[in-house]
Amino acid sequence: MILRQFYTPELAIYSYLVGDRGRAAVIDPTRDVGIYVEAAREARVEIVAILETHVHADFVSGAKELKRALNGKPLIYASQMGGEAWTPQYADHPVSDGDEIRLGALRLRARHTPGHTPEHLIWLCFDETRSSEVPWFLFSGDLLFVGGVGRPDLLGEEAFQTLSRQLYQSLFTKLADLPDYVEIYPAHGAGSLCGKAMSDRTTSTLGYERSFNPSLQPKPEEAWIAALKNQMPAAPRHYQFVKRLNVEGPAAEIATLEEIEKLDSGSFILDTRDPISFAESHLEGAVNIPLAGASFCNWVEMVVPEDRPIVLIVENSQTALELARQFRLMGYNLAGYASWSKVGAFKKASLPLFTPAQVSADPKRMIIDVRMPVEWAAGHIQGAKNVELANLQDFLKEVPVEQPLAMICGMGYRSSLAASLLQSAGFTDVGSVRGGIHAWHVAGLPLTKN
Repeated sequence: MILRQFYTPELAIYSYLVGDRGRAAVIDPTRDVGIYVEAAREARVEIVAILETHVHADFVSGAKELKRALNGKPLIYASQMGGEAWTPQYADHPVSDGDEIRLGALRLRARHTPGHTPEHLIWLCFDETRSSEVPWFLFSGDLLFVGGVGRPDLLGEEAFQTLSRQLYQSLFTKLADLPDYVEIYPAHGAGSLCGKAMSDRTTSTLGYERSFNPSLQPKPEEAWIAALKNQMPAAPRHYQFVKRLNVEGPAAEIATLEEIEKLDSGSFILDTRDPISFAESHLEGAVNIPLAGASFCNWVEMVVPEDRPIVLIVENSQTALELARQFRLMGYNLAGYASWSKVGAFKKASLPLFTPAQVSADPKRMIIDVRMPVEWAAGHIQGAKNVELANLQDFLKEVPVEQPLAMICGMGYRSSLAASLLQSAGFTDVGSVRGGIHAWHVAGLPLTKN
């Protein structure tokens, strides 16, 4: 038997190659399809099936491209349990509850587990040399993570009322017959926004999660839903676009990323340099998403539109090529890039960087904290307003553009993004607090937990 886990760190994605006796399946592939082809070659197995657990929101499925890379031989299996609107159009085999696939002595059985999405399913894996009745492990998709569960709020408040109850039943009823020793292989780890409070452990067992996962502790349904929703991070707007792509099937062609010599007036200029360099000088209208930030791709999906040409500002061409791969995972099309050393002819601007002391001494300047609710609850500035980064676009409608603003986050990365986004939208007196809440605390300034 072969079981390989692949990790895509930019979006904290886990995908899998599983097989036996020369036959294998890939589960929840990304668009980096070469890793699966090479792993199958090394293991001397043929990929005969490509399995999806659900319609993904944070990354574009690589199922179609993997099939193409393998000359059309594997069949794509995707759930049809959410109806036509949730069945990928490129699926060769729409899957129903209980459907099975055989790979040598392994048997994969689909079990419908709605909640994260209406059509979501898990794949139970039986090794018939061990037991034909009890699964050895399962691929849990976005139903169950190590330390967390899939979020049911990505489709809006109305859908949340239905999906949260379905998720409760899936976790406490549809998994109830499985023994504690069944191993769990999830679709995401720590850093993904498809859930909250996920661990960086790569696998677990059902029994361990039943003992220590906060969202698997039995509670009355309403209390459980309230606890799950509490301090849930805001969902990136881009997720709705990705879901549509994953139903319709993305184009498989890879465009060549060119270095630009002039900017289109409608371009979204994304500067990936560090916040200090950006503050000193940047192209007018640019938005700063620092590549050094640990959650770069999550931040991109929160603020970067799909309907404008995207131009990257980078330190060098090698950085641009790597970023092109990451943007492709998320379903964006890049118009081109420009190395910072070559943009001398373009119009420049700067962005104020405030010290904590300057902000503390300026009562007229509104402090906007763009951290997540759980960070805010751990300690924040008295009188500040919490506007999570993913909700910043809505905030733009509420505040006059002449209002003096200071954006703050944990270390200064997200606040630079937020301040630059407001500056590009026409706000005239906005800056970022250098070093964030960390610098505020080091300066001995007060924080509250009220």
